[in-house]
Amino acid sequence: MFKVRHWQSQNIVTLSVFLIVFYLFSCNTASALTFKTSGSKLIDPCGEEMVIRGVNAGIAFPNNNAVKNLDEIARTGSNTVRLTYRWLINRSNPFSIEKSIKRVISNNMVAMPALWDATGDWSNFRFTVEFWAQPEMVSVLRKYEDMILLNIANEAGAGNITNDEYRAEYTWAIKKLRSAGLHMPLVIDAANWGRAEKYILDNASFLQQSDPDHNLIFSWHPWDSNQPRSRYDYAIKRALKSDIPMIIGEFANKDVTFSSDIDFQFLMALSEKRNIGWLWWWWYAGKKPDGHALTSDGQYGNWINSGEEVVLTSPYGLNKTAKRTYYLNNRSCQKEIDKAALPLPPTDIKTMVVEGTEIEVTWVDNSDDEKNFDIEVWNDKRKRWDLLKVVDPNVTSTRIGGAMSFPYNINTKRDLSFKNNKAYQLRVAAYISSDSKSYSDPIYVTTHQNVSKCSDGNGLKGEYYYAEHISLNFEKYAGPNLVRNDKAVDFNWGSSSPSKTIPSDQFQVRWTGYVEPQFSSEYTFFTNSDDFARVWVDNQLIINNWKAMARGWATGKISLVAGKKYPIRVEYREWDRNAFISLYWASNQFYRELVPECRLFIK
Repeated sequence: MFKVRHWQSQNIVTLSVFLIVFYLFSCNTASALTFKTSGSKLIDPCGEEMVIRGVNAGIAFPNNNAVKNLDEIARTGSNTVRLTYRWLINRSNPFSIEKSIKRVISNNMVAMPALWDATGDWSNFRFTVEFWAQPEMVSVLRKYEDMILLNIANEAGAGNITNDEYRAEYTWAIKKLRSAGLHMPLVIDAANWGRAEKYILDNASFLQQSDPDHNLIFSWHPWDSNQPRSRYDYAIKRALKSDIPMIIGEFANKDVTFSSDIDFQFLMALSEKRNIGWLWWWWYAGKKPDGHALTSDGQYGNWINSGEEVVLTSPYGLNKTAKRTYYLNNRSCQKEIDKAALPLPPTDIKTMVVEGTEIEVTWVDNSDDEKNFDIEVWNDKRKRWDLLKVVDPNVTSTRIGGAMSFPYNINTKRDLSFKNNKAYQLRVAAYISSDSKSYSDPIYVTTHQNVSKCSDGNGLKGEYYYAEHISLNFEKYAGPNLVRNDKAVDFNWGSSSPSKTIPSDQFQVRWTGYVEPQFSSEYTFFTNSDDFARVWVDNQLIINNWKAMARGWATGKISLVAGKKYPIRVEYREWDRNAFISLYWASNQFYRELVPECRLFIK
């Protein structure tokens, strides 16, 4: 039953009857659907089974032809391409990801985007989940949800992860991504760098039941060389017997060291016999020679290693076994399928500024079948509605604004955090799919003025170290080469250096002292640096942008109490060329700003 009990006026009741009739009898095209799993099978939006056959493509290691290579992959007959992204290398963002996804789909293939930053690193797993769950990214993925299989994290975790840990983290991840509004199949890799099939066989059924959409795929990467064929046969048979939708997401002719053989011909033959999907690692690795690549330069026909066999000559290769369903080729179905009626729109939208820039939004839920509610804000500059937040179905209130910067900002130029003393236009949508959503009337709200006041802070102590003493571990230093008081962490040295006694490259700085918040709130701290940065507040490491290629923006959150002084430590490392670092913060009271001198204390 529709929840019309909330609607009071005769006009609204009349409108609701009209909407129901309109939604049921208008529109001849089906609403956008997604791929779904049924037992061990993958089913396309028209209900036709598709067995994954394709390759991995090196988008995370870009060259000028990285996206163009997707056209060449299409010539193999592949129906799926796994797209490798790595935030720490190319700062993957919604627009670069959309570019490659669109290219895959334009070639009638399914896109499987995957983030590599947690490879073998369980501690970085939540990074990948938060990355996909950001509204900017959700907006892109939803556009193509009928042609995407979302690989949450490439090979997250080493071999010491327990089943309990694996289940707990992936249960959290599934809930997070569904609540973020992503309802396409989620692809989950085995742990131990993808190699240990036991993680799939022991936990897949549990995780499928944990998914409210029951729409998961499990990916095994058998990179171990010289294995008995019985291992492959047993793993696949057990997966099928347990109705686990499992694919071989990576394999090749050689192991990772290129020193020993993998029985790839048997794996391809067995996969064909059992209807198991597979993706070869990989199409083209760039200018560096790679014993796993199928081509020498990304061009179809320029085969190396086992490329010609995998693509053309094997009876179990791509050309012979990769099949594209009718939906892949046409983005429609051969026959009429059930149409999803539009959900009834939310009504009675109300807003209240809680304090500063934080806003509470409430609405009446009139639909019984929404998957999520979307909160959108009008973008005056771009003349469009931007997705601001996604909440669970049946929820009728949420808070937005405040320090609403996400754990890993991927595009600060499009930061949707609210500014002080500014009017915003909001609306709420009941969401089923990208073309099955209904909107409330818009409502205006104006945030409060910034009431920030200064304390009597005097900055932080800065300790500067030159190249002779460079180390990842500050504790190994005999002592700094320069010590001074700095008003704030906000420096752009360009190609120069902080001092004549410090070289322009290969130096490090550590700032220490205390930070005193004016408001009791959750605070978001930001660094923008070239190169590395990390931040501790109250002895908690909240920003750790300290790995290879770690320049740019990074963020972290912590709840603080007004008037209390918390120890703060900021560390920065310059590698080469440009040198800059700034430290910002934001709360529910104010938009992002530099952490000012008056809120920092040397002692």
